[in-house]
Amino acid sequence: MTPLLVYCDGLCEPTNPGGYACWAYIVFEGECKIQQDYGCLGHGPGMTNNLAEYRAVIRALGWL
Repeated sequence: MTPLLVYCDGLCEPTNPGGYACWAYIVFEGECKIQQDYGCLGHGPGMTNNLAEYRAVIRALGWL
């Protein structure tokens, strides 16, 4: 069995906090990409890069 490798990231631009919070994840099995997803969590007060990164991890775990 080949282990899975999961990369997650998030950002909040053009300002952190308060910008557009976006997230993404990608899953590899060996050298082969087997899943990816991304999205925008929201915009405005309360949005941060940390929230976006948490969302990426949660979505990746949900897929796993």
